[in-house]
Order: sequence, then C-alpha cells, then structure tokens
Amino acid sequence: MEFQIKKLSNEEIDIMSKNGVLPVRPMNSLGIMISYEYFLKLVDLNWYDILFAIENGYLNVESAVEHALKVIEQVEVYEEEVFELASIMKKEIKGKECEIFKILRKLANELPSEIKELTKKKLLYVVLSWLFENQELYEDPFRVIEFIFDDFGFPDSIRELVRYMLLPYSKEKIIESQQSQIGDKDLLFKKWIEYLENQKVIFHYPQSNKI
Repeated sequence: MEFQIKKLSNEEIDIMSKNGVLPVRPMNSLGIMISYEYFLKLVDLNWYDILFAIENGYLNVESAVEHALKVIEQVEVYEEEVFELASIMKKEIKGKECEIFKILRKLANELPSEIKELTKKKLLYVVLSWLFENQELYEDPFRVIEFIFDDFGFPDSIRELVRYMLLPYSKEKIIESQQSQIGDKDLLFKKWIEYLENQKVIFHYPQSNKI
C-alpha cells in the first residue's frame, strides 16, 4: 500500500515550486513517501538507512518500530535500544517521536562509515524504482526526476535520465528537439530501465538473509 494518491500535474509542481510551498525536506522536495514494505522488497536496510529515509520524509516514523520488530524476529542477539523501539505501541508513536529519533541516532552512529556511504545511493535507487512503478501519479515522471536529481545533489549515476542533460550537438538538433521530444523520451525510458537493472544487481540481497 503506497501513500501518495493524488496525481500531480506539471503546472501544480511548478506553482508549488515558485511559491515556495513544497514540503521543507533536505532531499525530498515533492514529499514522496514510500512504505517500509516496498523498501524491503528492493534493499537490505540498516539503522542509518532508516534514520536517513525518515529524516528526509521518504519513510514515516512508524518504520523505525517496524524495523525493530523485524530485527527481533530475525536475529537472536540485538541491542537493548532495538527492544526499546520494538516495545513502543503504535498508538504511542506520535508522543514518542523525540525518543525514537534519539534511539535511531544512537543505533545509526554505531555503524561504520563505509556502510553509511551507501545509504544515499540505496535510497536513490528505491525512489526511482518506486517512481517507475507509480508513473500514473504524475503527469510527467521525468519532471519529477529533475527534482530528484536536484535533491540528491546531481548524481552522475542518473544524469542520463534527466531531460535537460540531453544536450543537442548542433542547431539542427535543437530545432529537431523542439519539434518533437518522442525520441528523447524513448531514450530516457531505456536509460531508466538500464539504471534500475544495474542497481538491482548492486543492491540485491537474498530475502532469507538475516538483518
């Protein structure tokens, strides 16, 4: 079950952007929220991933408790803080958000830096996979990719998916591009699929693995 149900037109996105009413999130300008279950279908999650995704609005706070319960189900030895998170009842979460973030930061800080360095790439993969499967929510998904490209700091890994990065090489090419963007769109979809397939190889993990 996904959270975003209203289809956003390009005009609505542009108006929101110009008027400064987009949600204030460091790396989630359009307020895209994805379910914890969807994340688990694609990637292995650690506590830094959970914290980072919640702080940027891609996961809700409840996901921290869900992850704690998942950890307890799958491993025999776990930190006391994990048990604390798992013990929080769903109806209590709203009143305990500060406590949850405090625990999350402690668990996340214990992870080595080389693991944390993968989080941003992992999140980008999940977001673009979710967008690919939910294109009908937007008038133009490639307009959304432009925002994502900006939010994530213009990563080279998705440069080829960004329409305005398809630079024409001649005046004739500019005219041709203005007359029809069908060829470019086909190319972008092809590159998008290639990107997702490549990331799947990088981040795929056996579903039976313990967290």
